[in-house]
Amino acid sequence: MRKIFFVATLFYQISTAYSQDCNIEVMSTLTTESWGSEISYIISNDNETLLLENDFGDYESYTSTFCLDNVSGCLVLNMVDSFGDGWNGATLYLTVPSLGISLGTFTLEEGTTQSLVFGTNCEIQEIIIEGCTDPIASNFNLSATIDNGFCEYDCLCDDLYEPVCGYDFITQSYTSYNNLCEAECAQANLITSDCDSLYFFGCTNIEAINYNPNATTDDGSCIVTPECEEFQNLAEVSLITEIWGGEVSFTISNDVGILVQGQGVSDYDTTSVYFCMTESDECLTLDMHDSFGDGWNGAFLDVSIPSQDLSLGTFTLEAGNHQALSFGVDCEVVVIETEGCTDSTAFNFNTNATIDNGSCSYECECE
Repeated sequence: MRKIFFVATLFYQISTAYSQDCNIEVMSTLTTESWGSEISYIISNDNETLLLENDFGDYESYTSTFCLDNVSGCLVLNMVDSFGDGWNGATLYLTVPSLGISLGTFTLEEGTTQSLVFGTNCEIQEIIIEGCTDPIASNFNLSATIDNGFCEYDCLCDDLYEPVCGYDFITQSYTSYNNLCEAECAQANLITSDCDSLYFFGCTNIEAINYNPNATTDDGSCIVTPECEEFQNLAEVSLITEIWGGEVSFTISNDVGILVQGQGVSDYDTTSVYFCMTESDECLTLDMHDSFGDGWNGAFLDVSIPSQDLSLGTFTLEAGNHQALSFGVDCEVVVIETEGCTDSTAFNFNTNATIDNGSCSYECECE
């Protein structure tokens, strides 16, 4: 019997200020060991996919989030291993950080797939799915846990056009099928409606390092590694957010202008951007911004030159809406003070000012 730890107490009619866009956000953390590329999982509710994750590496940790504001009833976790020997020690940990609730730690101990029910007022239990369990059969059901004795070895479907969308765990992509029969013959995990009517946000630039072949709508998250000249070094800037990640942004510049800039995409997420750093760029300027004005709430920025295994520093905005720093390869980290009006009630209030220069004006004079 597999050991699954679960806390059944959950959410409803609870008000929290955890996220500006989502009141009840679940954080899903997958920690892999060997053969991470074989792992995928789906969390769904009433045929609606809330989270689908795959394409993992070995001995890594991956964090994703999904929102429960408009979700009711039981949730379904479907764990899949493409090779069929379980997750080899990988674990999936689900929490609601804003409420301090752990939803459980899950793993696929053996086999190709396992489905579990959990959620609000739902007792956690394994889903028994009857179907054909013979992989060579035309109607082989990847999700089936009990063979129903109806395996077929020829897949014949009527010429009927009632399109459905399915997710193929082998190709790890969405495919539109002409009808339900053809989708079942392909052992696809079904999603209501035709794929063309669904929108999957992500990076659609095939040259980007985070290209998502399943994305239908570009969300502006594409990361393209620049090709640096011989006298330049490729610098990597990683932004690791915690709560209120969408408020965080930064720019890195030199005497000529901005070299790179970034924006937090979501909570508890890691995004990386790159820029070419010349040997003459000894000192750079980092501007850290928070749109709400209460600092980065634990988020931090790591700047490095990977080819030289050299760290240029780890930075965070402790409080306020802005701070500027000078840093670089041979530069001491120094806070850059900015003079200006620091009174928020003045007409010429400067949000970036750190030292008041007495220039505050309280009358609006126009020619």
